[in-house]
Amino acid sequence: MPYVTPITDRTISDILNKTAKGYFNKADWTRIYGNSSELNSLIDTKLGDTITFNSVTVPDIDGAPEDILDLLNTTLANVTRMRTGLLANFPFVDITGSLDIIDDWIAGDNETSPDHTDVNEWEETIDIIYNAVTDATLQEFNIADESDNLIIDESGNFLTQELWST
Repeated sequence: MPYVTPITDRTISDILNKTAKGYFNKADWTRIYGNSSELNSLIDTKLGDTITFNSVTVPDIDGAPEDILDLLNTTLANVTRMRTGLLANFPFVDITGSLDIIDDWIAGDNETSPDHTDVNEWEETIDIIYNAVTDATLQEFNIADESDNLIIDESGNFLTQELWST
């Protein structure tokens, strides 16, 4: 699935006026999950870093809230792992502005639910990381040598020492 332009400008007005952006629907879920999956593939291809990505299915609206929330938390945990992995292993990839999103929402009447600002943050964070990885090149950071265990291939993808030394 190709990367799809995210929606990052939901407002309380969208909710009050019942606009399309005022609802979290299957299309939003599909876009967020698809974009996070595409980002994971990009990190693997361009940076040579495999980050655990747990697959989920987009739930039906009539599913149990606990099940839907579990799938949402799994999707968000994927994003958290990618962000954390980039910060730890590729500090030259500038993901300034990406947020440490909540990925442990709890179902229940007395629990806090995600709102439009949370959904904006999810999509913004995925987009910031996606653009940073897409735009990153080793030449910008002048680290394309053996001592740093990274090199760039003819397609502009980062390779780890294990890949280019074989």
